[in-house]
Amino acid sequence: MRQTSWLFAWVLGSFFFSSVSLCDALGGDLVLTTNGGTDYVITLPDKPDPPVRTAAKELQEHIRQVTGVTLPIRGQHDVLEEAAQILVGPSSRLKRLMPQLDVDSLGHDGIVVKTVGNKLVLVGRPPRGTLYAVYTFLEDVVGCRWWTSTESYAPKKANLSIPETDIRYVPALRYREAFYRDAFNSPFAARLKLNGHHHRVPAEYGDHYRFVGFVHTFFPLIPPDKYFADHPEWYSEINGKRTAERSQLCLTNDEMRRELVKNVLQRLRADPKAGFISVSQNDWHRRCQCKKCLAIEQLEGAPSGPMIRFVNAVAEEVEKEFPDVLVETLAYQYTRKPPKHVKPRHNVVVRLCSIEC
Repeated sequence: MRQTSWLFAWVLGSFFFSSVSLCDALGGDLVLTTNGGTDYVITLPDKPDPPVRTAAKELQEHIRQVTGVTLPIRGQHDVLEEAAQILVGPSSRLKRLMPQLDVDSLGHDGIVVKTVGNKLVLVGRPPRGTLYAVYTFLEDVVGCRWWTSTESYAPKKANLSIPETDIRYVPALRYREAFYRDAFNSPFAARLKLNGHHHRVPAEYGDHYRFVGFVHTFFPLIPPDKYFADHPEWYSEINGKRTAERSQLCLTNDEMRRELVKNVLQRLRADPKAGFISVSQNDWHRRCQCKKCLAIEQLEGAPSGPMIRFVNAVAEEVEKEFPDVLVETLAYQYTRKPPKHVKPRHNVVVRLCSIEC
């Protein structure tokens, strides 16, 4: 598949929080800096993970660019409970301050930006949420902008005040990828809240969603040189003959599906941080024309019928061991027309590839 097809429907990460407005003051401002001075400190949990450390450093550096003031970063046990502070990341102090907040239940990359008395809370679901909370605060409250990996803007404000704020947000799009060269710069990608496979975001910037496989995985999952001699019925029937020559899999063969599920689970166990696994057609036509496959095609009105039914069955098994992993397949060439009846399971993602464009 050509690289240009990878743009498909993933949305530019720069629109990640376009619906969030932190400018609606509810009353009483927090004054972070005044004429080169501050009473505030950035407070970290006892053992912050790498993205939380990065979030604190990014917050410190950008506030310095804006105000000229460098807020100290300290552990929670070095800061008095009642002190004016910015709490960055999940901590025992945050639990005492907001006992009703369950960070892990926020949803993928969910954030909380909230003022509580003389404190500002910037936190989100690990691994990326706290970093995104900081970037959202810097963008929507402070006014920072990141135009490219080398061009940015920080307003100059000797006095930095923020309104009373209570924001909880979870992105509608779990996976966000912009396939252009500049977006592969790790800090820039993180600042745009891009978390896709190709951005290669390192752990200190929150990591990225990884695929097991990417596309065209039928033969990598059921390699013909391993299986065809003993199981020709696992592969496409073309003009009455089973073949593995530039063909696909027989999607109505239950024995083959069980073996593919076994191989899928083995691959996921070997990469426990993966968020997706691809179960998708090879990069050519020659789908199976056996009676069972054709009967489902006729019932569903399209070759995508057997495909979605097959991937649904695989995804059902994947969910039992990996409930957070999404199973991705393609709407590509002969599978682009949707089926009449079957719908993708909740853990199945269909990637539309309009390669002719």
